Amino acid sequence: MERLHVVKTHRLYLSEDIERLNEDNTYGEASPFDVDHSLRNYRDYFGSDVCSIKYINEIANDAIRQYGTEHQEELKVLDEKSRNMNLEATLAENSFAYVDIAEYNFGKIVRNILENAKKHGFDDFTDENRKDCVIEIVLNWDKERQMYRIDFRNNGNPLPEGLTKASFGENRKYAGKTGGTGIGGYEVAENVRHYSGDYTISQEGDWTVVSIYLPKSKTYDERL
Repeated sequence: MERLHVVKTHRLYLSEDIERLNEDNTYGEASPFDVDHSLRNYRDYFGSDVCSIKYINEIANDAIRQYGTEHQEELKVLDEKSRNMNLEATLAENSFAYVDIAEYNFGKIVRNILENAKKHGFDDFTDENRKDCVIEIVLNWDKERQMYRIDFRNNGNPLPEGLTKASFGENRKYAGKTGGTGIGGYEVAENVRHYSGDYTISQEGDWTVVSIYLPKSKTYDERL
């Protein structure tokens, strides 16, 4: 059943992968889209080879920690099953993260970043002392920007020398030995900007980080 699920998932994205070969960006109509649910699916889709992929929803984790602090005494008197049910309910209530974007275009952003991470980060990874290769996807809320922030982190090869935010988003800008087509970063930048978002790239110690910022869905809030 697990194998069948993988086959169905790959088939679902096949037409989108073929479309990606076309350099022209197409933008779908923005609608409320839960990025938390989507990121969990992409974790399963990409996490079967090269290295493991971890997904962390820090917004939900913060809600759990806050709930545990505020209801500490109440939780103490509950049996383990009831306590877990309360925590799971709190987790479910805070796991949604709606932005106004077309599902296809969000997929383009995520797939380009993850494919770049695997290609540039691990294809020629030669550090024998580090066998704990991992790609992390972390969803958080940026209070300063008032946007959702999604960090894509990997501990593979560092960013190529001279790569900047501007050159990452430049069409056909090649970087490093595995520069590829030079389209991936451009598609990330163009799709994020089209939906009123932003992106950054950075090197944090052993971690290469690509962060995208997307505003909270106004349409979803209006429907509540």
